[in-house]
Amino acid sequence: MNLLYHDFLRYAQKNPDPQYIFQLLTSLDPSHGNKIHLQKKPNSSTFQRTEKQIQQQTLYITMRKKYALRGEVLLADMEEIFPNHGFTLEKIFRLLYCDFIEKLKKGENNKSIKNILKLLED
Repeated sequence: MNLLYHDFLRYAQKNPDPQYIFQLLTSLDPSHGNKIHLQKKPNSSTFQRTEKQIQQQTLYITMRKKYALRGEVLLADMEEIFPNHGFTLEKIFRLLYCDFIEKLKKGENNKSIKNILKLLED
């Protein structure tokens, strides 16, 4: 989790536009904890939209205070442009983790996994 967060902080440092970071975070959070499914109605050619609540588990992480403060500064910068944006460090952790797992399921994170393994070897 810390590797994902540090990668996010490095990305935000290289792209210091709070509006762009806000759009990035918003794009990672389309459903706020619900998965939307389309279910075909019986004896019909139409579909019904249903939402299924995703089961969530608590994830405990520790990090150095300076990294947490960097994230808080980023959130404060976003707050100037988007008051009441609703993002917190906890929500950013959730978004990064869920995005990573979803891409892993789809096989889209092969390069990321190689980079993580390389970092862990060092």
